[in-house]
Formats: sequence, structure tokens, C-alpha cells
Amino acid sequence: MRTPTWKQVRLFAQLVAAGCLAGLSLTTALAADTPTGSIEVQLQHLQNNEGGLMVHLYNNADGFPDTPAKASIKLYVKPTDTGAHATFANVPYGVYAVAVCHDANSNDDCDANFLGIPKEGVGVSNNAKGFMGPPSFDKSKFTLQEPSKLVSIDLDY
Repeated sequence: MRTPTWKQVRLFAQLVAAGCLAGLSLTTALAADTPTGSIEVQLQHLQNNEGGLMVHLYNNADGFPDTPAKASIKLYVKPTDTGAHATFANVPYGVYAVAVCHDANSNDDCDANFLGIPKEGVGVSNNAKGFMGPPSFDKSKFTLQEPSKLVSIDLDY
């Protein structure tokens, strides 16, 4: 087996670098061509205007709806006149679900009792309901495939 010359090593490195850059520019071009839209969330039936609303967007079932750390995007909005509006901008087209908690006491947590039942207002997209637990991602999911999608959520207390 022959040892490669420095010239061969340099040529190989240049070819690898060119291939990587070509891949990078292709990835960048694909990312630029990926359609995006906005998800406008209308929150209704709030009991009061206290605190804020934690609005979480999930792109899969992992952690939905009660593990905010696993949400794709998290927003915190202030309620006005027993309602609120939140917008997720520049979201790639795909399947999503939204979970909301009215953090009335502003402690950045969705408070629950010892059984895990929320003590503050909660809601999910499609106004889905769970049986003996939170609603599933499958019942709550929707597809973003246009420039703007309106999702209305009624909070339950």
C-alpha cells in the first residue's frame, strides 16, 4: 500500500470541502423553499384577565399536552377582555397541536391538584377532550398547509 502524497491529500481535502459546501448550499436552498405559514390562536371563555396564557405548539405527540419543555414553540400572552390572541409565525407546513394553560397566578406553571387535575384553565386545539386524562395529540392535531391557519380554543376551568 502506497502512502499518498501531500498533493493527493490536498486534492482529496478540496474535493471533500467542495462536496460539503455543495451540500450546505443545497440544504440552505431547500430550507429557503420550504413553505411556512402562521398559526393564529384565538383563546376564548377565560374566567378573568389575571396572569397570562402559556400557549404551546407541538409538532408530535411527545409530551403533548402537559410537558411544555417538549413543545416546539412556546408563547406567553396577556389576556384582554376575557380573551386573547397568540400568533406562531414562520411555521413550516406540517401537522401540529396547540395546548394552552391560563396561568392566572403568574407562576409559570399550570397548577394541578394532587390527582393531576388542572386548577387553572386549560384547552387544546380542536377543543378536544380526554377521557380520564388529557386529550391526545391525534384528537388535537391539525394541518398547516396554507399561509394562515386560525385555531380557536375554548378554555375549561
